[in-house]
Amino acid sequence: DKVISPKMLVSPSARDFYSIVLFLLRVIDPKFEFHSSKAEEEIPIIFKTLGYPNFITKTSLVAVGAPNTWPHLLASLMWLMELCTAAIESDVLEENKAEAVDHPDGLRNISSDTDLFVDYLGKAYHGFLDYGNYDEEWDAMTRNFDEKMEDIHEEGET
Repeated sequence: DKVISPKMLVSPSARDFYSIVLFLLRVIDPKFEFHSSKAEEEIPIIFKTLGYPNFITKTSLVAVGAPNTWPHLLASLMWLMELCTAAIESDVLEENKAEAVDHPDGLRNISSDTDLFVDYLGKAYHGFLDYGNYDEEWDAMTRNFDEKMEDIHEEGET
């Protein structure tokens, strides 16, 4: 409901930070609400429960926009955003799988192709992080995709 300006992101208030966290948590759970009026007590527990690898202190939430605090809290928002993205993609994949089961006319291959592509992305990302070459993963994915397309074409001819 609130507009985020570049100025706000340079040095946000605690209330701005809480609003952003609340917005992102509602992506995961649309009915999410802070249980108390003191979000600075709940946020560290929420991040720990979600598996955030670093610890957020109540003190850092009092001075959100401080130069020594904001970079760490911004990193926590980035992590939460990635978690939201994964949750959204997971829902999309589940919807695709459910849709594929509902349609026996060849759409069943959508879910396996989506899984194939997501698997490739994961392997390619790990290859990228290891400064490796992920051409083998690309070749395997395209080979599997071509085989699936041939199967679909053959099923259509029979």
